[in-house]
Amino acid sequence: ASFIIGIFLSLIQILLAKVDTSKFFGDIIGGALVAIVGLILFYYAHLGTNFDLIIIGGIMPLVPGVALTNAIRDTIQGDFLSGISRTADAFIVAMSVAVGVGSILKLYNVYMGGLLQ
Repeated sequence: ASFIIGIFLSLIQILLAKVDTSKFFGDIIGGALVAIVGLILFYYAHLGTNFDLIIIGGIMPLVPGVALTNAIRDTIQGDFLSGISRTADAFIVAMSVAVGVGSILKLYNVYMGGLLQ
C-alpha cells in the first residue's frame, strides 16, 4: 500500500513542480494525498495490515531528514545563523506535512465516525 501511495505522491509532486507552487503548500498537499490514498487503500481496498505504518511509509519521502542533518552540522561547525534558518525550514516542512495528514484524518474521523483498526 505504501508503494502505491509513493507513486501517487511522486506524480503529484511532479505536477506541483510544473505549477510552481510554494514548498509549504506542496508539502500540505502531499501529506493530505498520503492520508487520502492511505485511507482508501486500507479501509476500502483492504490493502495492508496496519494503517499507521502505511501512513508512516507514505510520508517518508516528505520528511526533511537531510535538511535537519545539515542544520545540526552547520550549528556544530559554528555557523549559527545558517543552522537556525535550516532548522526553522526543516520544522516548517515537518509541520506542513503534519497539517496535511492530520487535517484529512480529522475530517475522516468527524464525518465517517472514526478510524477503526
